Parts: sequence; structure tokens; C-alpha cells
Amino acid sequence: MKKVIRRFLGRLRFKYKNTKIKKMIFITGMGHSGTSILRKIIGNHHGVFDVLNEADNLYGATIPSKYEFVVYKFPRKDFSFLDDSHQADSRFISVSIIRDPRDVFCSHRKRSGGSCDAPALIEEWIRHTETALNLEKQSYGYLTQYEKLFENNYEGVKMIFDWIGLDSAQECIEVNAQRKVSINTKTIPDREPVRFENNVLFRSWQINQPVKQMSGAWRNELDTATQKIFDKDRRLCELMARFNYI
Repeated sequence: MKKVIRRFLGRLRFKYKNTKIKKMIFITGMGHSGTSILRKIIGNHHGVFDVLNEADNLYGATIPSKYEFVVYKFPRKDFSFLDDSHQADSRFISVSIIRDPRDVFCSHRKRSGGSCDAPALIEEWIRHTETALNLEKQSYGYLTQYEKLFENNYEGVKMIFDWIGLDSAQECIEVNAQRKVSINTKTIPDREPVRFENNVLFRSWQINQPVKQMSGAWRNELDTATQKIFDKDRRLCELMARFNYI
């Protein structure tokens, strides 16, 4: 996968070499951590071209000339090697997002119809979080928490926009209610589809919902046995404490 992404980034450098694109923004993070909603909020900006489906990234989107920014979503991908690409083209930047792993687990379990491997998810969450912390140390990396996006009148979103160099963060949140986008579907469902029956329909429905806080569900959904798995992982608990999850 690293080779695939490296080739893709190389194609982007060539494709947008003589354009007015100022920043290529990569939303990275573990699946079910808020990458879709963050990408959509940034994509609501009038100066940002929003690449809707991460599967399309591998081919490179054709961007109309009026845009100066482009936002891509790369959940579950390892961007620990982005340094080489940034040195080759400083327009490459990364916004990483993390979320309480217990909520991530509950979301995964719902999407898959009730099954999720807790130890494997914990290992993946630790890897993504440590990668995000390393990226944050670089000039091209920014790290946010899903939960902080919604606090203090969306202060977390405004901070991301300031870092990227965009204005009108509040406007982009408000326009979210009017802007309808679809992921490879002709229609947007008007009610929540069953997640594990049609993931594409579900995600098209999901990203068109109003921006709202959806955290803490684990308190009602996480069973005692799974909670003990989370509690006994020392490295996980250290990272969770660092982000005030425990």
C-alpha cells in the first residue's frame, strides 16, 4: 500500500505542478474516527475541491481551475512516510484525526453487524495514534480530536482552518445542512440504511447528516468483557490518558 500511495503522490505532483493549487490536504486517521465529516466540512469551503470517495484518489481527480485547495480522505492508510513527498512538494499537508477508541470500536461493531475484534482494533488504534503524533511534530502535520471539533462553537474546526490558511469556518459548518453529496450513488437515502447490508448507501446517508457531536456512545454499548480488554492494555491506556479519554 505504501508503494501505491507513493506513486499516487508522485502523479499528483506532476499533475498539479503548473496549477494554482496552494495546498493538497490529506485527511488521515483510523476508520470511524470522523475522517468523512472532517473532509466534508473542509470541502464545504468555496475554495476547496472535495474528492468525495477515497477510492477515486488513486487516479487523481481533475480539479477545475477556480480551486486553490483540494482535500482527500485517506482513512486507514499509513502516512508516516509523507516527509519525502512534502520535501518534494511543500503543498502536501496532513490533518490527522483521532477519536475515543471505545467509540471507534462501537461504530465498527455496528457497521459490521455486531462483530469486531477488540484486540486487533486496539492495536490499529495505537498505530494510527502514534503515527499522528509523529506527523504533528512536522510543519506539514496537524492533529485534532473528533470530540474537540464540536466544542466551544466549533473552535476545533476554526483552528484547523487557520492552520490550513482558510477562512469562513463557521460558514462551512452551516452550509453543511444544504450541501448534499453522494458517494457513487444516484440518490441519497432519506433514512439510515442498514450499515452492514450496503456500506456505500450508508456512507452517502451518513455524510449528509447535520454536523453534531456523536461521542460517548460506548457508555451504553460497550459490554463489561470488552471494557476489560481496553482497560488492561497499558499502552492504550497511556495514549487515552494523553487525550483525556480516561
